[in-house]
Amino acid sequence: MTVRIPRSSGRKKGVSPGQPTKHDSKICGRKNVRNMEKFPPDFPMGDVQPGLCLDNSVFNVLKEHSMREEKQSQRHHEKKEHSTQEHVLDPKTRLMLFKMVDSGKLGEVNGCLSTGKEAAVYHAEGGGELEDGTPVPDECAIKIFKTTLNEFFRRDKYIKEDYRFKNRFGKQNPRKIVRLWAEKEMHNLKRLHSHGIHCPKVVLLKKHVLVMSFIGKDQIPAPKLKDSQLTQDQLKSAYHQCVQTMEKMYNDCHLVHADLNEFNMLWFEGRIYIIDVSQSVEPSHPHGLEFLLRDCKNVSTYFSKKGLAETLSHQDLFNKITGLGISAVDDQEFLTQIRAYTQRQQLLDVIYDKKEPYPFDFFFEETMSSRQDDSGSIGVDVKRGKKDLNESKSSESNEEEVLSEKEEETDSDSTDED
Repeated sequence: MTVRIPRSSGRKKGVSPGQPTKHDSKICGRKNVRNMEKFPPDFPMGDVQPGLCLDNSVFNVLKEHSMREEKQSQRHHEKKEHSTQEHVLDPKTRLMLFKMVDSGKLGEVNGCLSTGKEAAVYHAEGGGELEDGTPVPDECAIKIFKTTLNEFFRRDKYIKEDYRFKNRFGKQNPRKIVRLWAEKEMHNLKRLHSHGIHCPKVVLLKKHVLVMSFIGKDQIPAPKLKDSQLTQDQLKSAYHQCVQTMEKMYNDCHLVHADLNEFNMLWFEGRIYIIDVSQSVEPSHPHGLEFLLRDCKNVSTYFSKKGLAETLSHQDLFNKITGLGISAVDDQEFLTQIRAYTQRQQLLDVIYDKKEPYPFDFFFEETMSSRQDDSGSIGVDVKRGKKDLNESKSSESNEEEVLSEKEEETDSDSTDED
């Protein structure tokens, strides 16, 4: 017995032969024309006549082209919004500067003073006040770090091994890394200024914008040491100031500039001013002493080229600053001894578990002693209590020693009797 399967008509059930479906060419064409209205406004579509039908293949090509154009325009727009090129500020940075002027902190932002690989420096008129009432200098320098700079990734060794910032340096976007650089320069400048080293004074920090005091007069910046025309006496004074500054930075501030040269020193009114300390690290940094040796070499090379007879060699200058007394035949051996010394120090820190002291006890005693005037003898009672506690601990330890000695004597007597 044969079973005949009915032939499919190609239509859905309940659809008559004359009824149009969604696959109808005219319906699809009109629908494609309506969907063209969803294209970006900048996409050139021309005049769409009523009753126009657009084939599916043509519509798909136009749709892909519009999407590609939109992505490309967004990419250019994003780059324009977040880039800080030479003499050019991105809109967000412009808005930050406008808010500083509008709030009265700054009077006016003038032209660009200098540009570099990392930042651009602008002149601004101050004279206002901060929120806490601190007066703003009459002339300020605004250092704006470039926010789309890959140079910061290649210089991560200056901040990644710094214990002050290493926990905050990770897989971050460039803008956040640049903020760390700006914050690090602010902290380093404050440390230098607190120890009496001539450098720009920090006014305020806002993300990647650092406002400092202006080294110069009447919008004319102080010349770099490289561009200064110094007499022999001035050159001698500049060298001694530079050596004293390096010694003070290392021994008092516990900082190594790590990029000290004639480009990062200003000569103004007979004094040396230190600038660009964003990469400065502490001597305990794994490469801190190597950076110091490089700074010594830059300083000795510059002043020796200027013909100053009193210039020390970079090795003698390094030993003068650190007091290590390293002696070597050549530079390679000198560097090897520095690295060996650094490794020994790191090993000792690991063995003795060297950590920064937690200052709770110090501040607690200071707080209690400051209340002594009101309460009479709180600070004395605290110290007396600590003393009694220490005495009780020592007495307990002495009692334990006496008991252990008695036990030993009894044991020895029992053995003698046996």
